[in-house]
Amino acid sequence: MVIDDLLFKISYIPSDGVPEVKNVTAVYVMVKDRSEAKDDTGKKKKKKGGFLGRMKAKLEATGQSPTYKYIQTVNIEKIFNDYVTAMKAKQASPITAQDKTDIAKIKRAREAGDEEIKRYNDSIKATPEYKDLQRRIKQNEANYQASELKNTVTLRNNSNNEIYVGRAGSSNPGTRISAGGTARWSCDQDAYLQKITKSGGSNAYDSTNVQVYRKNSGCGNTVSIN
Repeated sequence: MVIDDLLFKISYIPSDGVPEVKNVTAVYVMVKDRSEAKDDTGKKKKKKGGFLGRMKAKLEATGQSPTYKYIQTVNIEKIFNDYVTAMKAKQASPITAQDKTDIAKIKRAREAGDEEIKRYNDSIKATPEYKDLQRRIKQNEANYQASELKNTVTLRNNSNNEIYVGRAGSSNPGTRISAGGTARWSCDQDAYLQKITKSGGSNAYDSTNVQVYRKNSGCGNTVSIN
């Protein structure tokens, strides 16, 4: 953030765009260098570049830092806070008529661009190639769903409690089926009700001898678990 001849390094800017003085991590003094200029006769002369330039030249002669000396003469916090206060007031000001005109132009340009994109997309969708692509996509999805149904069985939990089902002898968490809910199960796998017990502060899942589905007996269908 540049304020007059000071450059403030800001570590964080809030979403409202208004930083606080505690967010300032460094302050730099922007000192003008001497530059060449012309006098009334057109001849080149040395231009000292204002107060800071003269101060820099003077302090350099004594071996002292111009930045340090200058910083001692200003109230950094007041300069920063006054600037931020003025900035907040300016940001809070209502938009001008010119602002409204510019905003309207931007809106019209955006809408025109959207309309052009829509016209282009509609022209593509009207082509035989696009329609054929959409047909093939739908057919592939239908084939996938049919394959899923063929290779899976839906297990419906008709009880009032949540259950888990797993493979024979499994001690890992199986498929969870909420009370009254359903879940898909591989058609070619037997399914057994699991017993849930506490073990060392966590749950242990062990398949019981209660078989709730026999492999290849309900492919593509729904099997109820009571």
